[in-house]
Amino acid sequence: MAEHVEPGGDPAGAGPAGGGPAGGGPAGGGPAGDSPAGDDPKARPDHRNNPTDNAVQRTRSWTGLWVIAVSDVAIAVAAVWGIVKTSSTSASSSSIVAILTSAFTAIGTLTTAYFGIKSVANTAQSFAPPSSTGPVSPAPRAPGPGNPP
Repeated sequence: MAEHVEPGGDPAGAGPAGGGPAGGGPAGGGPAGDSPAGDDPKARPDHRNNPTDNAVQRTRSWTGLWVIAVSDVAIAVAAVWGIVKTSSTSASSSSIVAILTSAFTAIGTLTTAYFGIKSVANTAQSFAPPSSTGPVSPAPRAPGPGNPP
């Protein structure tokens, strides 16, 4: 019988890490790290390593929203810092207005771009056909000079 070698280089079932009779594997019958469910088709899927499309989209949405919120806060803090620095000197009110206008424009543009792109992506996804799980077959070609029947 051929000996199965794990990626670490140790044969399965040999030594304390193996799952053989002398090993300390989880079930005592397989290599360490085997799931108790094995190849059971009714076993619950592992969503940590293979999340659903809905979970991925939800994570992307929340991550994007947090990035935009943090960016907006950073712009606002920079604007406040600029106003404090400018007001401590003998600057005119036009400098403060310019800082506030720039900050407002940056926050508005960033937020509008995020929600605009997100809504277009959601609309495109709603019109997309459902993905198939099987292999994609090429479209049939009409017989012709370059395509023999």
